[in-house]
Parts: sequence; structure tokens; C-alpha cells
Amino acid sequence: MIGGDNLDQAYPQPWRSALDLAEQNLAAMWANYRAAGYSRVIFTNTVSVLEIPALSAALGGDVRCSAVLLTSSDETAAQRLARREIGTALDEHVRRSAG
Repeated sequence: MIGGDNLDQAYPQPWRSALDLAEQNLAAMWANYRAAGYSRVIFTNTVSVLEIPALSAALGGDVRCSAVLLTSSDETAAQRLARREIGTALDEHVRRSAG
């Protein structure tokens, strides 16, 4: 399992630029797993279902991909976000996740 939340974390934030840091880091990590003999990966990230072509390209080769989007009520999402975010980050995440 590779969690995508931290693949492009840097300062200043590169993720809004032309630099595909997350995809480059995913490709590098997956290359290491492949070299160790792994043939499957579970990639988790909130918006990954919107980025299937880029993520599949980062994995390289013939990739079979299944996207899964978990859903919840706005109340449940806000409660779960409150367990991992604080301050203005929490407010922004709750606002962005509202259905």
C-alpha cells in the first residue's frame, strides 16, 4: 500500500506547478517494490480517482486499475477529518468535502 497524501509534500508547494512530483515519487517507489518482487499496489489518496491516467503512467507497463471512491455523509466526513486535521486546515478540508 502506498499512501499518496505525502508524495508531493514540500515547501514551497510544488503540486500546483508543472512539476509532477507525486507521480515521479510514485514511480520511484513502485520501481523499488517491483524490484523486490511485488506485482500489486493499493494506492490511497482522496482525489486519485480523478487522476487514473497519470497514476497508471507513473506505474508504467501494462497496468490494470480499479478505482474505488468511498463516500459518507457530510457529518461523518467532518468527524473523521476532525481526527486528523486542525485549525484552518480542518475548515478547508471540511468545506472541500461537503457534498
